[in-house]
Amino acid sequence: MRVLFVACLLLVTSLTAGCLENIQPQDQTTLPPGCYEGVPDEEPEVCTITPPATNNTTSDDNTTTSPSNLKGVEYAFFAVHLDPGSPATLSGEPNDERPLEYLDDLLDLVTSANEGGHHLTLMFTPQWANHLTGTDCETPDDGDGDDHYQYGEIEYSVCLDLIRAIEADGHAIAFHHHPQFAPESWDGYGHGNNSEPHYLGNLSDAKGEVDALSATGGSSVVSGSSQEFPAGGGNISFTSARGWDSYVDADDRGDLASKPCAWTEDNNSVWRMRMRSYTNSTNHEIVRSEVTQAKVDLTETDEDGWTLGFVSHAKDVGETEILDYGILFELLSDSGITLETLPQVVSHYNWTAGDPADDDGTHACPADEGATGPSDDEGEDEPDYGPWEGDMVYPMRALARELEGEWIEWALHDHFNNTWNGTTLGEENGSDSKWVLIEFLSTDCGHCWNAADDMTSFHNDYGDRVDFLSFAVNFSSNDYFNATPEEVAAFQDKTTHNGCRANQYDCADRPGEPHEWLYVDDRNQSAMHEFAAQGTPMFVIIQPNGVVAWHQYQHNGDSGEDQESIVDALLRFFGQVQ
Repeated sequence: MRVLFVACLLLVTSLTAGCLENIQPQDQTTLPPGCYEGVPDEEPEVCTITPPATNNTTSDDNTTTSPSNLKGVEYAFFAVHLDPGSPATLSGEPNDERPLEYLDDLLDLVTSANEGGHHLTLMFTPQWANHLTGTDCETPDDGDGDDHYQYGEIEYSVCLDLIRAIEADGHAIAFHHHPQFAPESWDGYGHGNNSEPHYLGNLSDAKGEVDALSATGGSSVVSGSSQEFPAGGGNISFTSARGWDSYVDADDRGDLASKPCAWTEDNNSVWRMRMRSYTNSTNHEIVRSEVTQAKVDLTETDEDGWTLGFVSHAKDVGETEILDYGILFELLSDSGITLETLPQVVSHYNWTAGDPADDDGTHACPADEGATGPSDDEGEDEPDYGPWEGDMVYPMRALARELEGEWIEWALHDHFNNTWNGTTLGEENGSDSKWVLIEFLSTDCGHCWNAADDMTSFHNDYGDRVDFLSFAVNFSSNDYFNATPEEVAAFQDKTTHNGCRANQYDCADRPGEPHEWLYVDDRNQSAMHEFAAQGTPMFVIIQPNGVVAWHQYQHNGDSGEDQESIVDALLRFFGQVQ
């Protein structure tokens, strides 16, 4: 979900410049090394970017009606995002570092799925496709001393032949696009980006690269974003990139259970479904327990025909024991569920035989149902969800911890009070509801390291009126920026752990005091995406009723425009500190 370099954004605050992912400068060579490599002792004094446009956005999917005679949880799919890595190009050609590093892990995952008779939906970006179709691609070493990889009973030396053998076994070849300003690295393709130094072509070019992987010459499944989506009409299926919302019960299904619903992406009509993250940033045991509970809950409801969706990335597979995936596959098998490809799953629902553009609204995706599904109150208007000022924040769940605590399930909306009377805490007619300050940080970002002391000061000054939340993110495009939960905890607690600030500092040495507020695990950038955050540190202030009051990117204007800093915003909302 954007050429992903770690660049820097100059905050017009008392804080130093922030580490930035996915912004592509016009000329990489003119910027200091720290802007791109995440090297903390080479941070530039000034690196500027243009923040994303402040348009309201809406989100996801499910439908609640089903004319079929299916019963309970019947189907499941597992999508594998094969991300482009960063930068999009090397020496003018698509970057092949990700397939070089993780192809063997992908093959291990396919083998594990085959053992249970499961079929995966393999979503290739053009970087992967370009490498796998090239003459220089070598199949991984399977340990027998030759240059061939044994898949099934046959040994392969040509990567394309191997991928097509996997397709012949029933796994789907799918197209996956990372637009320039999505929450992961840009793949170099898009609408009108031909002035960018890493531009590779339009979306038809990108999909053509992936189509060449398939023996049939085409991939009907697409994953992308509403910013940019390839033309193709109703035969394209789209899976939501969201995946952090937990399953709770039959009425609060999170990202785990869904049915196809009609949606529009970049003027294309598509069938859309949800999928739950099963990555190295996710507690695998929690997701598996959700599967068990969903199988019980959804079978006992009047609803029918639910599909369980899962998503992971090749990088996650490479950094996780393959056994964790095998356990999920076995759990599904024991529950009587076989993973099918996304086209197979969608075909089980009779309404998907038609073009989603022709749907009469019966199976339309809600404008945004968050994690809970559409409202049962027909007369009640849905709020306008989005990241910008005046929007209601998206419902989201994650793991979070108190100072010196354990990681536990947490929901952002537990901090809000929809009966808030519009006044500030402490005023004569005010309520006892607190506002919320969100900080996005990386424990490996040098600027977040320095900002830790500012956060201590902010909390000392405003903690009686404001709930502080620090969302710890990882930048998957940079190997320096991949913290573990232990590193995040050590950064929060200010305890010994060698690995902070680009893996070169002891977390106990960071500035400021131990942080006595909640830290949220957003290492998969789910919340970062929902708040349109492009770098760290980055701040958002939210009213007690869950409405965004201040977003940093709406106050980073050029000369003559609003340049209110987080320091000034806190002062404006909460007054002078006594």
